[in-house]
Amino acid sequence: MPVIYVNLSNHDCTTREPYISFLKKFELIKNEDINGEQIELRVANKDGTFANGFYNDSVYYKNPRLRIDFATLPLSKNNLTNCTLIRATYSYEGVDDHDQLEFHIQRVKNIKKRTPYYYLPNVTCFEFSSQIDDEYKLIFDVSVNDYEKVSDVCCSLISLFITIFSLDD
Repeated sequence: MPVIYVNLSNHDCTTREPYISFLKKFELIKNEDINGEQIELRVANKDGTFANGFYNDSVYYKNPRLRIDFATLPLSKNNLTNCTLIRATYSYEGVDDHDQLEFHIQRVKNIKKRTPYYYLPNVTCFEFSSQIDDEYKLIFDVSVNDYEKVSDVCCSLISLFITIFSLDD
């Protein structure tokens, strides 16, 4: 009978970029009112190589950025409990070319088709949208009822973007 050896190494992605940068920036704002706060992260190199979990082909993506915005919304009329709305926006510039526009539109359609299957723990509401104007934007809006879970949800959103853009490598 064959023997299968499994070598399980410790896994803590929060000791790597972009999670390190996010958690440092989140620590600075978490004890204050998070309403209206914003964290922006650099997510890839300009030369189109793999960096910080992201691979961005410089032919299709230029100047990629990940921005996370926070808002606090009251859940009840007496404001005893609040909900935190998180908007994670991955934006990049593209080339003005019909074929590339079709590539990006198809990407958005594929993401939208898969959205009901994305699992984000501790999230009560989840919505995906996209915007194409002077740059391309992929936007995930989520709400979190437990403030202590906000950083974990943000890390899950970062991981989701890494997964979406891992197919390009």
